[in-house]
Amino acid sequence: MTYMSPQYETMLGYPAESEVIDEEHWLRTLHPEDRERVMAEEVRTDETGEPFKIEYRIIAADGRIVWVRDEATLVRDEQERPLYWLGVQYNITERKRAEEALREVREIERSRLARDLHDGVLQDLSYTTAAMGLVMLQVEDTKLKEQLQAAVDALRRGARSLREVVNDLRLEDEEDRPLPAIVESVVRRNQIMVRVSEIRLEVEAGFPSVPLGETGTQISRIIQEALTNARRHSGAKRISVSLKMDEGDLLVEVSDNGRGFGPEAPPGVGVGSMRERAALIGGDLEMDSESGRGTDVRLRVPLPQRVLG
Repeated sequence: MTYMSPQYETMLGYPAESEVIDEEHWLRTLHPEDRERVMAEEVRTDETGEPFKIEYRIIAADGRIVWVRDEATLVRDEQERPLYWLGVQYNITERKRAEEALREVREIERSRLARDLHDGVLQDLSYTTAAMGLVMLQVEDTKLKEQLQAAVDALRRGARSLREVVNDLRLEDEEDRPLPAIVESVVRRNQIMVRVSEIRLEVEAGFPSVPLGETGTQISRIIQEALTNARRHSGAKRISVSLKMDEGDLLVEVSDNGRGFGPEAPPGVGVGSMRERAALIGGDLEMDSESGRGTDVRLRVPLPQRVLG
């Protein structure tokens, strides 16, 4: 440490011009749960000379937990030899608190909505469908039976769609589970919905078996959307989902042997949603389809920093 600004004391309570600020000071103040991740980033940037940018927690002098965004750049001399790192720490504690509060509110609202839909609306639809089935037994050989059958079919379609919405809402509740486990649940639910097709899941050896946070949630939603499209529109007899690693990136593929579609087919809302989710996590989504030859959906996503650390 060659210089610490007075604001450092204001933010963390450590006197900037004291013997406390020695070469081990930064390591001592790192939050234990973030230390390994931060040190890995330090090693990486020391080796590459790339800018150091990361968010983590620091333990202040009075024991408070302070979130900081740390950005540093390697300064070199005229011969491009490293001289020192010049950096700044931003206090982002309030932002992190606001994000956490918002996340908790969203989780509560999502759980309540999923519970209300499942315990209320779905139950009512199931009861109404069963009741109409009993009425149909009393109107044999009449035109009313055809009308009732059409209504029952519509109710069943509505119940299936609503059940998919409930399942989609529950995906984010699994954010802290490894992606292979989340995808396995998604595949199992979709297999129940369409028994005429076979849905297989393949997870390559070496694929991360740790939670991927928001990245895992968005990937699982993209897979769900791709499976929904395959079930509803492709007429496929076989659907496969694969999770692999490729040159340090996550590689996800959903393929089917259905009817496919040509270049003239307009993109649906689901495709737009998948592309937006891919962009949100810095991924690249590709779709390859041809009439009569099925469809391939491929997603490439950088491995999240939390896993690298």
